[in-house]
Amino acid sequence: MKKDLRVEKYAKEIAEMCPAKNKRKVRDMISMQVMDFLDMNPDAGMDEIYMTFGTPKSFAENYLSTYSTKELVKSVKTSFTYKKAVACVLVFAFIAVALLGAFGIQMAASAPKGDPIVYECKVDGIDISITVVAESEMSDEEMEIALPIIIEQIKNQNKK
Repeated sequence: MKKDLRVEKYAKEIAEMCPAKNKRKVRDMISMQVMDFLDMNPDAGMDEIYMTFGTPKSFAENYLSTYSTKELVKSVKTSFTYKKAVACVLVFAFIAVALLGAFGIQMAASAPKGDPIVYECKVDGIDISITVVAESEMSDEEMEIALPIIIEQIKNQNKK
């Protein structure tokens, strides 16, 4: 059956005023009643629905009057407990993300850094200046091994 916006609107307004555990039950119940009414009165507007079933507030009040005070208090406490639990989880998640971010910043700041070393050479008649930042200072022997590899990589990038 096609959903009627009038039914949806009325049922939603009523369900919003009911205890969380009963919202779906109330919404389904009133939806069926209003759909039956609209089947017999297809041209009825919201005013006719309100006149037949009452305003959402008065309908919800009548429905809630069938509950004992003890049941309503229990429902409110349960709802509050769930909301409090969700708030605690969100606060914990926020703190965890903040701590991880701070830890990452600290790790980046304390990472070993060497002084930049500039090596200059001529390759194929072109002056090349290479700046290397190593975790520790490289010996000339290590640099002699590394420079041809670096230069080859630069040549390959320039060819692309």
